[in-house]
Amino acid sequence: MPFLLGDYLRAYSQDFRILSSSNPYRFALNGLNYSAHVSLAHFAARKNPDEWRIQIPRSVRETQIAREQAGDIVLFIGFFDDYPAFTAWEASYVLSLNSKDIGSVYVPHSNANDASTNMAALDRRAARNLGRNTTKLTFRGEFLGFYAENLNLLHQVETGAQLLRVVEQFSDFIEQAEPSGTENQLVEIAGRRRKVSSVRKNYPRNPHFRDSVMSAYSGSCAICRKQLGIVEAAHIIPHNHPDCVEAVTNGIALCVEHHRLYDAALLMPTAGQRFVLNNQRVEHLKNIGQDSGLDEVRILAAGSYEVPHDAQFNPNEEFLKRGVRIRLGTDA
Repeated sequence: MPFLLGDYLRAYSQDFRILSSSNPYRFALNGLNYSAHVSLAHFAARKNPDEWRIQIPRSVRETQIAREQAGDIVLFIGFFDDYPAFTAWEASYVLSLNSKDIGSVYVPHSNANDASTNMAALDRRAARNLGRNTTKLTFRGEFLGFYAENLNLLHQVETGAQLLRVVEQFSDFIEQAEPSGTENQLVEIAGRRRKVSSVRKNYPRNPHFRDSVMSAYSGSCAICRKQLGIVEAAHIIPHNHPDCVEAVTNGIALCVEHHRLYDAALLMPTAGQRFVLNNQRVEHLKNIGQDSGLDEVRILAAGSYEVPHDAQFNPNEEFLKRGVRIRLGTDA
């Protein structure tokens, strides 16, 4: 689950960092801190086959209450394993559940299909514990960052048609392949014109850093030794992290494929010219049927990578170890 969360948010904005690796997951997005309980939605085992749910232990609700009081924005997210979609429940509704142990919140499974086709879907029901209606919002996965930035307004939307009108105004901006600035729109929500925003940050690359790293590695990938014009200068402490330094010792030359594996926290160079293979991500890839090629990655993980001939340009070993922790969300 943390990988779905991270993959969607990282694609939404480069101003994204995982802050903790246990559920509820803490992350920073565009300058704000969030705490997200993430589950896989599943059949509720009731008479209605369209009724699905996530289950939330009391201990999680208590953790989320404490984090909300400390200033985090609290999310409750359920992903679907058969659609690239998620449902988000209103935090105040989940936190007011009266169950002593594990509480359940529900959503029509058909909403996942509707969101996959039409970008978004809404289920609005009476909530006795709130004394009012509550909305359960389902979106295609790429709208996760947009939801996080606007959740208070979006949970005030009253109809599916109204939600689609909001989402359609941002769809072209959000579906762009690269983060590209800020989009603001005035939209009608619950009878009022409200400002809804989407912020997608893209940090400019330092050409001097790139040139220094490429020169140190002679333009070859440190893992596979390929050149072919497909090699990039990868930051070890990521370039969106406040402690990143634009120095050759915080860089490693990687081809496009191995750079992607590094930033996806699957195969990560660490100290001593060794690798960390992220077994949690391996299991996630198996679960979603995206594990073709893992045997090759395992072989690489058992080997080593190259460093520059001139030792002064070698990756800093503390940077390497910290780069792994940052990607795993364990850099306390």
